[in-house]
Amino acid sequence: MTKEEVKIFLEVGKLAASIATPIVVATLGILLLHRIEGVKALVAKQTEFHKKWAEQFFECCQGFMQALERELALLIFPRFHGHSS
Repeated sequence: MTKEEVKIFLEVGKLAASIATPIVVATLGILLLHRIEGVKALVAKQTEFHKKWAEQFFECCQGFMQALERELALLIFPRFHGHSS
């Protein structure tokens, strides 16, 4: 290879690198963005599940406390609920 051919080869290599660099960066950016969106969707789904579970647990606890209060009231104050002592 002559010096001129080496020079042309290096220029072609520089041109190829200058064209490939933005393409590689864009591809990596798109892949990263896709991965981030997937993680965000998973976190949102898990958060929604935990929120729904907590709401249902709270409602269940409220129902239990109301039932417990009623039973305790019947045990402590039976005459107020139609029972005679």
